[in-house]
Amino acid sequence: MKTILSFIALTVLVTLFSSCSKSTTHSVKVKYINMTGSTLNGLRIGEKWIGKLENSRETKYLCYKEYRFDSGLPDEPISGKMNGEKINDMSETYWCGTQKYTVEEGTFEIEIHKQSSDTKTWLMLVKR
Repeated sequence: MKTILSFIALTVLVTLFSSCSKSTTHSVKVKYINMTGSTLNGLRIGEKWIGKLENSRETKYLCYKEYRFDSGLPDEPISGKMNGEKINDMSETYWCGTQKYTVEEGTFEIEIHKQSSDTKTWLMLVKR
């Protein structure tokens, strides 16, 4: 019994220390909310692997060392699949570099939206 309690306590401590904290060099915290209307699979945003994110669900806060924006819109690369098909990254269309900036601290809630045209579908990040 004592071994099981020790294992549980150790697991809780490891989980706490592996999440965001001020003691790490990652001072940007971002939570993502899936507003696409579909489940996203193989989701990666910036350097973070998220995996599966169901519609209307959110991630825990993920830590980044820095986070990029363009004209107020999140400008991190996003990739994933929706209904088995790879979806394009809307930030690929952000071609003007004059309003790009990087933040090194802050807490953000960012929605993932789907934008479609006649020929393509994109994933777009929008700050709440």
